[in-house]
Amino acid sequence: MGRSIEVTATGTAYSSPCKLLRIIVKPGGTTGSFTVRDGGAAGRIVASDGNVPASGQSYSLEVDHDCKTDLHVTISNCAIYCVIR
Repeated sequence: MGRSIEVTATGTAYSSPCKLLRIIVKPGGTTGSFTVRDGGAAGRIVASDGNVPASGQSYSLEVDHDCKTDLHVTISNCAIYCVIR
């Protein structure tokens, strides 16, 4: 079973290697975006959505990625929940 990490601001979401299983996206009041990276702000892109709909329904993305160093998120106008193990 995994654990969920809420992310509402840009920065390191998890500072150790982990397995990213799923991302749950909760839209904000205006159109938003997010990018999840393995290895800091300049690391490999694991998942992204540049057009999270304003005030839309929450949705999830299956990821299943082994993060080698850490989990970094750049985010705007939405919240995401990273499910890790």
